[in-house]
Amino acid sequence: MLWWTLRKFRSKSPHVRRQAAAKLGASKEVRAIKPLIVALKDQDQRVRATAANVLGEIGDVRAIEPLVAALQDDNFAVQGAAMKALKQIGPAAVGGLVEILHDPDAGMRQAAAGALGRIGHRQAVGPLIKTLADSEKTVRRIAVYALGELRDERAVEPLLAILKGEDKDMQQTVAEALGRIGDVRAVRPLIAALNDEAAWMKAAKALAEIRDTRAVEPLIAALKNKDQRVRSTAAKVLGEIRDVRAVEPLLAALADSDRLVRWAAADALGELKDARAIEPLLAALTEEEWLRTVVEKALKKIRDAQGSVGTPLSSPTKTR
Repeated sequence: MLWWTLRKFRSKSPHVRRQAAAKLGASKEVRAIKPLIVALKDQDQRVRATAANVLGEIGDVRAIEPLVAALQDDNFAVQGAAMKALKQIGPAAVGGLVEILHDPDAGMRQAAAGALGRIGHRQAVGPLIKTLADSEKTVRRIAVYALGELRDERAVEPLLAILKGEDKDMQQTVAEALGRIGDVRAVRPLIAALNDEAAWMKAAKALAEIRDTRAVEPLIAALKNKDQRVRSTAAKVLGEIRDVRAVEPLLAALADSDRLVRWAAADALGELKDARAIEPLLAALTEEEWLRTVVEKALKKIRDAQGSVGTPLSSPTKTR
């Protein structure tokens, strides 16, 4: 009986309270919603997680706001259960989450924006674009990230406006989001962002996702940057874009003073699958042991693409 199950929530035993939450879910009773919402604030994390899971199974929209609040729980399991529950409620949850984007509590707005990105419904794009003007930077950042997850081209122009702004820290998040969306309108602004030290890494990785060949020349130039992180990232991205103009510069990078750059260059040459890299890569097999694995993989990719057996992948002489 429902009343008996509800009495179990008064038990001092977390195990009994957790069982009560599970039984309420099995009952599918509308009257179970309110006690389960209360259980989202139970002192025991397992009871809270169980309550969130059960609310997702029931799928009542009254649980949306409490579940968004649970996204801020200090326990990862509870956060995960709340997000899963919101996904189970599905499209019906979007309207409630959009309303929460106007909540006075910035934490609630941030959690709602993140949930909208994870649920992945297109009707959230417009409200999230409006949230880019939120008074709190943390909320704006999560809205940017959510728009990247939604991968909707309507977000490109608003995001580009932020990329051209003065907030260097936010530009990194925007560059990442633009890369996920993959719209070619972002290519030139992202190339321009390569000149900004703060946004460089994210901009380069975004260009890798878009794979537009206009980025090749700036990335080749970056192989000579004084920062080894820039050089290694440039090599990696050139491999992902797969333009043959990068072959010779990447071969030169095999002699870079930094081991991570050499590793990235070898890996990128494997992605380019150009026969010109075979002999230089074979020479690299005499380098450090840690480099051998990536060089061997690169040579295999090239030879598979060339359809030839060629020279064996091991070198007769090797230095340690």
